[in-house]
Amino acid sequence: MILLKEMGFLRVMLLLTTIFFNSAVPVAGTHESYNGVDAFFNTVIPSLTPLIFMVLLLDALMSRVMIDGKNDIGKIASRRNSYISLALAFSLIVFWSSFYLELIGL
Repeated sequence: MILLKEMGFLRVMLLLTTIFFNSAVPVAGTHESYNGVDAFFNTVIPSLTPLIFMVLLLDALMSRVMIDGKNDIGKIASRRNSYISLALAFSLIVFWSSFYLELIGL
């Protein structure tokens, strides 16, 4: 619980969004649906996943930039936040690679 408090609200929301997106990967080859909840899971989430990926990489970069000028405890926290963001970005690649490879025909 202390770790989540040290991460900050926006990073925790980014973590929860990534976990939710990783659990909601549609089956590759699923047809688009523009009605109801299927529109959210088959259209909105796949289109937002690359944006979340870029935000995670930006967060990792900015965490590394913010290390300069902090005390030792702040440096440890910023380094940990950077590693967490990179691990989440890697998890998006692992979970979503089959879906996007199917989209481009590989």
